[in-house]
Amino acid sequence: MQIGERDKEFRNLKKISPATIKMINKRLEKFEIGLLEYLRQFDNEKYDLQVYFDAINSHQLISTKLRDILCWKLAGKRKYAQLSKKHQSLIKRAIEKVHDINLFKKSQMSLEDFQDTLKYISPNGPVIQLFICHICNPEKFPLFDRHVYRAFQYFKTGRIQQGSLNKKIIDSYYDSYSRFFNSLHARYRRLYSRKEIDSALMVFGKELSQRKNS
Repeated sequence: MQIGERDKEFRNLKKISPATIKMINKRLEKFEIGLLEYLRQFDNEKYDLQVYFDAINSHQLISTKLRDILCWKLAGKRKYAQLSKKHQSLIKRAIEKVHDINLFKKSQMSLEDFQDTLKYISPNGPVIQLFICHICNPEKFPLFDRHVYRAFQYFKTGRIQQGSLNKKIIDSYYDSYSRFFNSLHARYRRLYSRKEIDSALMVFGKELSQRKNS
């Protein structure tokens, strides 16, 4: 692969010098070398991947599947009764809106129209909003959290960023991060699934955080 091809997902963000392109390539190459090891480190014991795949592969989400996949996101293998009242209330609101969620999943509702539903379900939690988009259309909306975003920013800038996801970052998800992730998937699709790439990015992002704090 020639220099510049690997980082084409960054080209539309701003003008990039040849020297910066080379550095981006080097960072991505290191990630590629360690990708299999990052997958080995992913905590499969914490997450029941069958729950995840049942949700994203379902043509329609019934209330119990929606409850289970949101429990999966919020607390791994913990059951609904073990969640905090705050998280239980979020799931109840999602179940109230299961009809809208299924309309969006079937491409019968636009993202613009779906925004009110997302804000009702999770008024102050954009990561959950994006997760619901993901389970409705995983090919268009990759999984997203602070760890994968930290990895993305490191590839782009070489700096390790900490902190929560603000509105500016969330707004960039639909364009810059989605394009970046889909480019990675296009490159690795014969070797790794979308979920495996996400898992490796998450582990790498956590490793960067530990490196920053050490």
